[in-house]
Amino acid sequence: LFLRDRSERDWEKLLPHTDARRFRPGDRVIEAGVVERALYIVTEGTLTLNLVMESLEGDEMRRPPISPKEGVITRTMLKRMAVMVGTSVAVTFGFFLWRLLTGAPIELVQTETFTVLAVCQWFNVVNCRSETKSALNFGILRNVWLAGRLVISNLFQFAVVYLEPMNRVFHTVPIPLVHFFLIGGIASLVLWTEELRKLFARRRRAINLRRANQRSNNLSSFPSNVHNL
Repeated sequence: LFLRDRSERDWEKLLPHTDARRFRPGDRVIEAGVVERALYIVTEGTLTLNLVMESLEGDEMRRPPISPKEGVITRTMLKRMAVMVGTSVAVTFGFFLWRLLTGAPIELVQTETFTVLAVCQWFNVVNCRSETKSALNFGILRNVWLAGRLVISNLFQFAVVYLEPMNRVFHTVPIPLVHFFLIGGIASLVLWTEELRKLFARRRRAINLRRANQRSNNLSSFPSNVHNL
C-alpha cells in the first residue's frame, strides 16, 4: 500500500536508489520502537525478485501518460493474472488427472505434477518481463540475475527429483528423464497463452494509436479548412 498514488514512472525513479536484502523466515525487518528512515518493500521468492533488475523496454516515452489515481493493481494486471493463473491451474490439474488415468503410480504422478507446477511458474516469470512485448527473444540474457536464477531453479528441481536425501524430504521419486520434455511442453501452454494475449494487446494498442493520430491530424487541419472557407 506504500506510494499507492504514485505512477509507474515514479517507481522507476525510486528503484535505482533501493538496496535488495535477503530475509530468512523469522527475521525481523524492523525492530519495535526503532525509528527507521528507510522504506521496506517486501517481496517473495529469490526468482521473482530478479524482475526488478529488468532494463527499460525502450518505448516508455511513446506510451500514454498514467493517471495519478491509478492503483498498483490495475485492470490490465488483473486480466493478466486471470490468464496466467487460470492456465497454470488448468495445466497442473489436467496433467494430474491425465496421469492418474494412465495408471501411473501415485508417487510418480505427484512428483511429475509438482514439477509441472514449478515449470509453469518459470514460464510465468518470463511472461512477467513485459506487459505487451513477446518473451520469445534473447532479451532475458541481458538480465543475468534472472537468467542465473532460472538455471539455479532448474538445478534445484533436478536435485529434488533425483537426489535421495531430497526425495525423503519432499516425498518425491525419480521420474524418467524423457518425461521432462513432456512436462516442459505441457507447462509451456502458460507461455503460449500469454503470448496470444500479448499479440492481441499489441494489435489493440496499434489500432488505438492510429485512431489517436488520425484524430490529431483532423484537429490540426481544422483551422486551415476554416480559413479556406
